[in-house]
Amino acid sequence: MCQTETEEKKLVLSEENKFFYDTLQEARKFLPKSLESDTLLVNCAWESIILFEKEAEKDINKLELALKFGSEIGNAILRQGILSILWHKNLSKKVASLTKLIDKIGHFPKDKSVRTEVGIDPEHVVSFLNQIMNLLDLIMDANCNINEVPIFNYDLFWKDSSDYSEFDFIATNMILNLALGSNSSTDIQGKFKNSSSKQLVEVAAEQKHVNYHLCLFQYQLVRILFLIVKYKMRSVKPYSFFDTKGKLALASELHTHPYISNDVDAKIVNSRKLFFTKALNSIMNQVKNPTSIRAKLSEDINESLSTVFNLSKEMEVDSEFIKLYYCCLLYALDYHYEAEKILHGIKEVELFASQLLIVIGHKVNEVLEKNKDPNLIAILSTNLKSWLKSLGPPDYRVHTISSKQAFLELIGIVLHRLPDSFAEYKIATELLDFLENPLFKL
Repeated sequence: MCQTETEEKKLVLSEENKFFYDTLQEARKFLPKSLESDTLLVNCAWESIILFEKEAEKDINKLELALKFGSEIGNAILRQGILSILWHKNLSKKVASLTKLIDKIGHFPKDKSVRTEVGIDPEHVVSFLNQIMNLLDLIMDANCNINEVPIFNYDLFWKDSSDYSEFDFIATNMILNLALGSNSSTDIQGKFKNSSSKQLVEVAAEQKHVNYHLCLFQYQLVRILFLIVKYKMRSVKPYSFFDTKGKLALASELHTHPYISNDVDAKIVNSRKLFFTKALNSIMNQVKNPTSIRAKLSEDINESLSTVFNLSKEMEVDSEFIKLYYCCLLYALDYHYEAEKILHGIKEVELFASQLLIVIGHKVNEVLEKNKDPNLIAILSTNLKSWLKSLGPPDYRVHTISSKQAFLELIGIVLHRLPDSFAEYKIATELLDFLENPLFKL
């Protein structure tokens, strides 16, 4: 349960920590059990979450600190126990309040309603959700690594003290709390429980094992909220992606076993598909316009995209649908290098080619709108002109770099995948003739 001597000595590398480390080693001579590493970490995580609750409207640094302490706990039973206590104490309520608020108005409101309903500054909600994802990750990891049940012994000092009220308020109240287990802000003020109280580490160890699948289900909701808030998505209702039993599961404590299934009706399936297309669109709206078709996406964008892909897979949204849509978005912005990574994994090649043809059409319309050369418009066939007009405005961002070769590459992908019996094939061949005409310039 204790950290190794080598791990503890790492603290000494910092001069700022030396005094604390030396004092801790001296105190351990008198309180070896109460000041074991896991005992300290459990209590520090608890005290940090209490401070977070006091300062949540200002910042969430104390929440991050609580999770850092929790992540370092060596015993997985203790780690799972204290982290699940933190979740149930207050954090789950904040997540539920945020979900209800977004569900009510269809987007994340950056106003006082967030402070009122959730108790967090709107500017810190993305960071808050990041920490909640971290918390659920830590709980699930601990659940998968359950080891020996910890054994606790009181130091002789506590056994000899039958009534802690005799101490009144003293400077060592934190030390007393380590033995007694602080469980409210009252404890921090120096009002202690009697000797029959359990240590906080004992309470943590006695927590019921969490239901991994329910944790993962909660994790799905938090990632949905993260995408909505970070990418300012609108017209989204988080609860619409779950059926009645799913909503009840989201309100359940982590150790329970409610019915969870992705076997939902068609309406919910379609709402999930629409959400993920919106999410992909919202993320791609944040990328920079490339200067080359070999440009790469940033690490932050790739992380968010991975969230979409993993989450859509867990929620059993058709992966082929997601890949096809995402690949078209990449080609629409001329991120050819990134699109090629997805292209070769697409199975419904004919459907993809038809969708990519529409992307090319939007790009051609954009060029014609900017160029306004009557001679260029004159070489359009009647059929092609009518088709381009029928497309209307795109529902995704379009960017075209100054490369005629990039256009020809796209039309080549389409022609290679469309059977010549398709009506779109004729459109594609007419587009190829148009793009190869010397009058077509970028």
